[in-house]
Amino acid sequence: MSYNKKALKQYNTIGLETAVSEASPHELVNMLFAGVLTAISRAKGLIEQKDMAGKGEQINKASRILVHLKGSLDLEKGGEVAANLDPLYDYMIQRLATANIELNLVMLDEVSALISEVKSGWVEMPK
Repeated sequence: MSYNKKALKQYNTIGLETAVSEASPHELVNMLFAGVLTAISRAKGLIEQKDMAGKGEQINKASRILVHLKGSLDLEKGGEVAANLDPLYDYMIQRLATANIELNLVMLDEVSALISEVKSGWVEMPK
């Protein structure tokens, strides 16, 4: 990696760390949703480029974020919303795993649509 690429990567990392440290919990969850969408989008592009290692990394990244989101649900205090999100996150994680094995762009699109819907509901919630 050239010096310029290393410097840019380091700059971007610092920018992300700053954004995370200054974000509210509501904004952090929104950033996680965006991370899932970005990783899926990248995975689709990598499938088209036949970069299977990169595709796997991006799908695993999206899955890890979903696992984190699922783990952060408070099923006792979260009511119906948390109760509905819990199996939905499981479903999305399973679909990503299958899409990873089958190189299935339709499944990736399905998960993107589902997470986009959850994200849009989250954005509308009061902070």
